[in-house]
Amino acid sequence: MKAGPKFTYDVNKFDDIIASVHRARGSLGQVADLNEIPRRTFYDWLTIGDEDNNNALCTPLGQLSRKIKLAQAEVVLNLCDKAEADDKKAKFIMWWLGKICREDFGIEGMEIKELRDLFRIILPLIGKDATSDQRQPNQAE
Repeated sequence: MKAGPKFTYDVNKFDDIIASVHRARGSLGQVADLNEIPRRTFYDWLTIGDEDNNNALCTPLGQLSRKIKLAQAEVVLNLCDKAEADDKKAKFIMWWLGKICREDFGIEGMEIKELRDLFRIILPLIGKDATSDQRQPNQAE
């Protein structure tokens, strides 16, 4: 498969990217679309920025990632306030929060993710393969 052209970032456009988080209601995919950035490229930038931040490096992508998260947190708090104020919209808002912040509001919240990680460690220790299907096939009748 032939790779497309490399998409480089322009720090002068970071303010526009960050501002678009509010217009996109926190959806990072929509932020990429609004700024005409390929989604995979945008997610890669955020991943690199997170790694830089975790390694205490001050880089443009690290700053972008931090500011995107801050803007997204503002959107989430605003949506939570709206959900509390309007019961009719609360169900939709909670669904939306589950889409844009899966770790905090999604069906597979952090607790389930942590449990899955623990099972991957525990099951091999007790002699069960965590990746295999544990159900037994039906016996022939």
